[in-house]
Amino acid sequence: MSATSGEGWSRVEQARDQLAARLLGNPQVSMVDIGLAEGDELAVLRVHVRGADAPPDLPSEIDGIPVQVVPGDYVLE
Repeated sequence: MSATSGEGWSRVEQARDQLAARLLGNPQVSMVDIGLAEGDELAVLRVHVRGADAPPDLPSEIDGIPVQVVPGDYVLE
């Protein structure tokens, strides 16, 4: 999904919101955001998780938009 078109961006935002509603109640998930695939203009949904393991119910894509796991335990500085 190209992140540069207006219609495409709206679809990506809707997919992000759907995924966030599904996963943010899981204490293992700290954030769901939108990123770009490495070296590309294709949007991906990124699920930031505490530790290295993805939640077992994590889909590989939402509405054709790939889902990636980003491990990291973030703290305020």
